[in-house]
Amino acid sequence: MSNLIRKVYPNGNEVIFVDNGEVGANVVAFFAHKDEVRFIVNYIDDSGFLRLSTVGGISPSVIYGRILQNDKIRGVVGAKPKHLLETADKEKYPKHIWLDIGAENKDEAAKYAPLGSIFYFDKLFQKVGNKTGGKLLAKAIDDRIGCEIIAELVEKDMPYSFWAVFTNNEEIGCIGGKMALDNISALAEKHGLPNPNIAVVIESTTAADIPDVTGAERVCELGKGAVVSYMDRGTLYDKKLYDQIKNIAHQNNIAVQTKTLIAGGNDASQIHKSRGGIRTAAVSIPTRYLHSPASVADMRDIDSVSALAEKLVSLV
Repeated sequence: MSNLIRKVYPNGNEVIFVDNGEVGANVVAFFAHKDEVRFIVNYIDDSGFLRLSTVGGISPSVIYGRILQNDKIRGVVGAKPKHLLETADKEKYPKHIWLDIGAENKDEAAKYAPLGSIFYFDKLFQKVGNKTGGKLLAKAIDDRIGCEIIAELVEKDMPYSFWAVFTNNEEIGCIGGKMALDNISALAEKHGLPNPNIAVVIESTTAADIPDVTGAERVCELGKGAVVSYMDRGTLYDKKLYDQIKNIAHQNNIAVQTKTLIAGGNDASQIHKSRGGIRTAAVSIPTRYLHSPASVADMRDIDSVSALAEKLVSLV
């Protein structure tokens, strides 16, 4: 059974060294982020409506009429009825995001949701479809599936020791990723552990395989396997590592694909240039409708990412 050496840092990062009794030719650190896109209360009007700002990249098109919640209360994002809008404004999104929690006035609203309160999209998690395992319909697949894959890896009997890192605040500038290798090094020094020389970020990435989107703009597609990136808007990934991971996937009959469009980014943008630089790869689940109340992922792709992650523990 693995020996786990674990620490949660004040920045919210959780770092675990999974000691399986032997260190391979490479020591791999797997990363996934715990946070999701969310909203913060920045103003309360006299009638008890909460004005929100987004925390992370959220399109106005997915917000209005949606249920938001925190651990105390739920509300709906409202907007002016269309019949009251001027013609020129009918196709525009409202300037501000207002949450209606049913409060009668400012004081009542402030009791339930004072300034700085956080709200999230309403809970959603269910299987849909029947084909070959079906699909997962859920909020925050980015990056709860990545966290789940790494958490399961920690519980498995692996041949070599590795690092598992769950970062915080990726959605607002990869803040956790900036500090992750320093957190690892601190724990490694304290316990005499090996530092990693390879980083693998387990993520979700945009799939635009939907009607009216063709060619490169589809980015990647559900059902075609794990997405191994060579570049995104934050990272130019290690070419030899990219090729090696693709080869491992092919040798083990694990479905794999790559992006057809340079888009998105993740904690790798900070990890790969930390502490003098570390060879970094990203392995992602293709996911439709990221940063919305409901994303869609294919169970076959999730299984492919999980299977590939297992093989990467023994990366040579």
